[in-house]
Amino acid sequence: MHEKGVSEEVARDHIRGLITEAWKKLNKAHATPSLFTKTFADACFNILRMSQCVYQYGMAMAHQSVRQNTESCHP
Repeated sequence: MHEKGVSEEVARDHIRGLITEAWKKLNKAHATPSLFTKTFADACFNILRMSQCVYQYGMAMAHQSVRQNTESCHP
């Protein structure tokens, strides 16, 4: 941000664009056949989703999301 002399808003928009493009590539790769089992690939993809959640909303929101999802799976 400081190196390029752009505002924080412009820098955030750029990062959002990079994240969006990365997810497009990841979704495409996830939809194609793989050497890995579906279970392993799904687990890896879920880690990516959780990482995105922590980055975007912070650890408190991620913890709340995990708790809600866990409770919905095991009433």
